[in-house]
Amino acid sequence: MKINAIIREKRLEKGLTQEQVASYLGVSAPAVNKWERAVSYPDITLLPALARLLGTDLNTLLSFQEDLTNQEIALFLNEITATADTQGMEAAYQLATEKVREFPTCDALLLYVGLTLEGLMKRHCPQTDQAAAREAVEALYRRAENSQDPAIANQARVMLFSRCVEREDYDTARTFLDQIPPEPACDKQQLRAKLFLAQGDTTQAAKLLEQRLLLQSTNLQTCLQTLVDIAWQENRPEDAVQLTEIAVQLVQLLGLWSPGAFIAEFHLAVLQQDAGRCLALLQTMFDSGIPDPPSTPSPLYDHLPQKGSPQSLHQQLLPMLLQELESPNHAEYEFLRKNEAFQTFLQVQAGTAKEPVR
Repeated sequence: MKINAIIREKRLEKGLTQEQVASYLGVSAPAVNKWERAVSYPDITLLPALARLLGTDLNTLLSFQEDLTNQEIALFLNEITATADTQGMEAAYQLATEKVREFPTCDALLLYVGLTLEGLMKRHCPQTDQAAAREAVEALYRRAENSQDPAIANQARVMLFSRCVEREDYDTARTFLDQIPPEPACDKQQLRAKLFLAQGDTTQAAKLLEQRLLLQSTNLQTCLQTLVDIAWQENRPEDAVQLTEIAVQLVQLLGLWSPGAFIAEFHLAVLQQDAGRCLALLQTMFDSGIPDPPSTPSPLYDHLPQKGSPQSLHQQLLPMLLQELESPNHAEYEFLRKNEAFQTFLQVQAGTAKEPVR
């Protein structure tokens, strides 16, 4: 709440008129009226007396908040995303800039605003407009890198490392890499689960282990996809195919009825520049959506809350995928954009998107 709203709220709570406030402080009634309309602000020398008169303290009067909670940061990130989607990136950047200026030492805010803006930038900004935005986001990462929270600092270094690799600044990338600590010899989550189990709390123990398994399975998928890229660059196409098959089997084995299998197969088809296979996969995905979970659910994640239905995942993933395929920022899809059948597919999907949801 802004100072003008606080002055009005506290004045009404005390049963005071604007004229009374003005009389007690030795100012004019129009001056108080301007304070409450945010046309002007009280002189700094009046603030202590004004706070006492309104029965509050300076921190409340000035809307001072030492830091943001994780929940408040999450809500603000949602607000940035909604603003970008409805008003454009310029409005989203303005909103983010104002919040960062208000909380310049909130390291978590710096990091997650940077991550959010980076994701939105890829969705909303053409390549030609990204240079200045990328510099602004990188500046947030550099500030977050100095955090006293190791998790925040290391995540910022990971992002800075990736930026350096992208621009082929390998010496600086190696410097950031050297600052990122290796994984601990002992897994704290595993130990915490062991403690819960010893205390007879099987639910919490299972939840921790399932979370760890889900995270590790995601890391394995990423690792396999990178190995596919390496095999392709080393001119080992047969190995790339076999690794992709393993990735698909991994998704099925670990009960991940996410689009992971589709992504693995589509990634290989893109490397092969097989427009027909890419289009067939896309057609299946858009016609059928993400497959329903198996009739016999996997017992691997019984204690984890469901993050969403297949239909909700389908609705979130597919528009993002289309944006990426159509974007000139992704040169790897150029062969697909030149395909007439693919352009027809895009036109059909654009028409489908305009139909009202029933």
